[in-house]
Amino acid sequence: MHPDEIAARIRKHFESGLNPFLASANDEGLVSVRKGTDEAIQNFYAQVSAKTASQLEKVSGECSQLRERSTETASQLETVFGEECSQLRDASAKSTSELQKVSREYAQLSEDVTVLQDDKERLQADCDALDEENVALRTEIEARDEHIEALQEDQVGYRRGAACRSLYTTSIDQGRSSSTVDEDAIDIHLWDLVKEEAIHHADPAKSLPPRL
Repeated sequence: MHPDEIAARIRKHFESGLNPFLASANDEGLVSVRKGTDEAIQNFYAQVSAKTASQLEKVSGECSQLRERSTETASQLETVFGEECSQLRDASAKSTSELQKVSREYAQLSEDVTVLQDDKERLQADCDALDEENVALRTEIEARDEHIEALQEDQVGYRRGAACRSLYTTSIDQGRSSSTVDEDAIDIHLWDLVKEEAIHHADPAKSLPPRL
């Protein structure tokens, strides 16, 4: 607020307090009172202005010192932290570059994982198909083994029959006609036939049945 405005307000309040007295006073008294009031206001204004100016000057000096200290502090901070800030900026730029590189590698790895997953599913399907084929082949092999066993049984029966016929014919040739043939003799003769067959295939006595 401007000092003149302050003085006007003081004068107004002072005069409002003296209104009852001023109403009964003559013009000379009013002029005297007004003159005293003006002097009091001027004195008060001068004191306030002087004190305010002194305080303002003091504050201004302090502000100047603060500005100087602030400038000095900023210079010191720039000197102390300038190099560190520069290093931090360089490190940040390097970290950003490395992060981008890692992100690209991660994206490539993700694509590779997707491809490998597709290959895995395709190989799993192939393995399932091979397992089914293996089961079918095992079933076929078992059927063939059963068929071979049946053929071997038929072959053994055929050989026993041949042995019986051979022994029966031999007995007739030797004049020993008989309606029955000794079973032990048939097995012995069958062993001899098997042995002769093994020798014929150059694999003597290999996996021959035990002679009874």
